[in-house]
Amino acid sequence: MVRSLILAWLLVFSSLAGDEGQPPPDKALHALFEREFQLTLEEHPKFATFVGVPGYDDRLTDLSPAAVMRRRAHLKNKIKELRSRSRTALGERFDIRRFHNALLDDGPLPLTMLEARIDDWIALRRR
Repeated sequence: MVRSLILAWLLVFSSLAGDEGQPPPDKALHALFEREFQLTLEEHPKFATFVGVPGYDDRLTDLSPAAVMRRRAHLKNKIKELRSRSRTALGERFDIRRFHNALLDDGPLPLTMLEARIDDWIALRRR
């Protein structure tokens, strides 16, 4: 699982690193990715240590019921935010069934990749 998370983060950050011929990444989107990455490091310090981010090697992941509930609540809020963003962007073209399919089609993803997936889905539905 850790290997897949690292690969997912590498994909996300490599897509953000624009070449000279590409437009710079959206600052708001970059800030969102950065917030989610920092939250991941805070919530999963063993992952942070594994990928070489200093300052987390003296901690363990909190597996208490309160921490698990906090992470679940964050996930629910993020999905609500994605649904709201999709509904606003697509208006009448928004279909909750297709939105749910877009959420689930690629299986479990880190939130930043899920957000990028939904942004791509919105762009395709706008056409």
